[in-house]
Amino acid sequence: MKREDSGIHTRKRIINSALNVAARAGFSSATTKEIASGAKCSEGIIYHYFRGKNELFFAVIKESAEMFLGELDLQLRLAKNAEAKLI
Repeated sequence: MKREDSGIHTRKRIINSALNVAARAGFSSATTKEIASGAKCSEGIIYHYFRGKNELFFAVIKESAEMFLGELDLQLRLAKNAEAKLI
């Protein structure tokens, strides 16, 4: 695996872990220690990719919205007619 691919993979693991921790404990109670543990990385690595917890959670929201919009676009493209697109 290339180094930059590994970095993208690490970033995604951190984002996924942050989503899971926030879903379980809430944003305010989520700690970088818990997030790092779930992502199987050090807390320092989190700060390599994100300036802080707020930036990390903005990334969680952005990634989630992009996934949702991508899926919505796919479903709209697959719909056979206007009525199906509304359902």
